[in-house]
Amino acid sequence: LEELEEAEFYLAQEMFDEAESILTRILAIAPNHPSALLRMGEVQVARGAAAGSAPAAEAPRTRAGRRVA
Repeated sequence: LEELEEAEFYLAQEMFDEAESILTRILAIAPNHPSALLRMGEVQVARGAAAGSAPAAEAPRTRAGRRVA
């Protein structure tokens, strides 16, 4: 799909609105399209990171239910 490649381009350029618009069109036609679903998730994660949310890698590490340094 050329549209998927275009959405990937916009995602790489951090043009999330454009990427989301294209992915929404793809998912309207093929709701279970694996690559489109993956890219839509990447848009959502990127927006969360852009909004200043902490990356998952910075979450407290635990071992057997106990926090470790």
